[in-house]
Amino acid sequence: MLVPCLLGQFLRAEEGRPGPQQRLEHRELLHRQVLTLASVARRVREFGSLKALGWQDRRITVQVLAEIVTVGIAGTLAGVVSAAPAPAWSPPA
Repeated sequence: MLVPCLLGQFLRAEEGRPGPQQRLEHRELLHRQVLTLASVARRVREFGSLKALGWQDRRITVQVLAEIVTVGIAGTLAGVVSAAPAPAWSPPA
């Protein structure tokens, strides 16, 4: 399956024992992968219709990747804009 494979590659890239922040990042990465795979799995009929209309596999793959990148960029921009007015936080001494 794709999710454990990608997560395993990500985890092997990390050195040493992961700290709390790294574990959070790993969970977030896994969550994103699962949601993306679920989204693609729900759209199998749509992809079949596109294939029936003559779309090639490569064109469908590019379309899906373009949607993923677009949503990622939009989410990143929304996060940056919403976090910009927030004051810097530092842990109490």
